[in-house]
Amino acid sequence: MASGPKPTRKERRYTHYSAFDDPTQGRIAIIRLHMEGWSVKSLAGYFGTSRQHIYRALKRWVEEQFTGLQDKPSTPHQPATKTTLAVMNAVK
Repeated sequence: MASGPKPTRKERRYTHYSAFDDPTQGRIAIIRLHMEGWSVKSLAGYFGTSRQHIYRALKRWVEEQFTGLQDKPSTPHQPATKTTLAVMNAVK
C-alpha cells in the first residue's frame, strides 16, 4: 500500500442519462467521453443506461455526425397496411 493521502472523491462530470433535460446533451456527453477513451461498458455504467443505447448513440454519430444527435420522430416511415375482413371481402 502506498503511504500518502487518500485519494479524494471527484464529482461526476455528467449526470445520469435520464436526468438530462435535453437528450441531445446526453448524446454529446456520450460522444465526448467515448472520444476520451471510455469503453461502451463503462459508459453504460456511468450513465445508468444499456449498452445498446450507447451503441445506438455512437452509430448515429458515425453515420450522421451532428444531425444524428437530435431527436427523431418515433412514427413509422410507412403507414400501417392492415385491413379489415369487410374490406378484403369487398375487394374480392
